[in-house]
Amino acid sequence: MGDHIGYAARRLALRSALGLFGVLCLVIGLAFLTAAAWIALRIAADAQTAALVIGGAYAGLGLIVLAVARVARPGPPPPVPRAART
Repeated sequence: MGDHIGYAARRLALRSALGLFGVLCLVIGLAFLTAAAWIALRIAADAQTAALVIGGAYAGLGLIVLAVARVARPGPPPPVPRAART
């Protein structure tokens, strides 16, 4: 039994580390994409417009994510009574 718990703990630690690394890569990629968008918008318009567009895009994305998170999801089904399990 202890072996099984140790194995499960190692798998959880590995999955957590890989997940953290994935999130870190996504954040770094998002930072570079933001910098690229800033450069492209700065060429097409002034710095204030570039900041407004990028800030508005992030704010809009944040609002969409919050709206999706607020959608009510159905709870688990009620337990089946013992008499009906036969």
